[in-house]
Amino acid sequence: MPVAVAGAGGFVAWERRWTARGRTAILLPSLTGNRGYVLGVLIAMCYFGATLALNLVLSLYLQDGLHYPPLAAAAIALPSAVGFTVASAFAAGLRRRGTTIALGVAVASIAAALAAVELLPEPQVVWALAASQLVTGAAGGFVNAPNQALTLHHAPPGANGLSAALLQLSQRLAASVSIAAVSGIFLAAPGHATALAHGATLCLGLATLALVFAALDTPSGLLSK
Repeated sequence: MPVAVAGAGGFVAWERRWTARGRTAILLPSLTGNRGYVLGVLIAMCYFGATLALNLVLSLYLQDGLHYPPLAAAAIALPSAVGFTVASAFAAGLRRRGTTIALGVAVASIAAALAAVELLPEPQVVWALAASQLVTGAAGGFVNAPNQALTLHHAPPGANGLSAALLQLSQRLAASVSIAAVSGIFLAAPGHATALAHGATLCLGLATLALVFAALDTPSGLLSK
């Protein structure tokens, strides 16, 4: 981690020096200094990492913990894809206020799933997880594409492709780190129910961070549709 931090600092310094020479940098100062773009990227990173890590920990719990066959485990996770697909059809033109509300719903859904794991017996837990997957997936449909559009709206002229590439790269990096972290948490836990609870708690924290970043976005966005 110290090497990564040092490398990132050196890269930023190099890019600023490169820009000062009048050349085209990859990490444009106009992007890193743009509040709307930075917050949009942070939202994408946290939520993308949270949802992919949550899918992994749920799959591990169902197959390794409850010994469900792969198709049965997939059927429990399927409502997430259904909810995402349906919600995405109605998400066009959604503003920051809408994505913030959707993130709040996702946070509540993940928290409800955590409570179900702690309080309900196994058969009811499975149904609760399927319902949570439906709600979380629908919330994601109202977050992902609109957030990308809102974030790239801040791209400077002539840098649309670069802005989109940095956004996608950030999401992939966040997903890689989140999946690695939740895997380690799951494997280190004493039992599968505890492993699911600990892994989902990490995902809940990431989704909550995404909600905070959305709430911190421009006031005009929060007051729009």
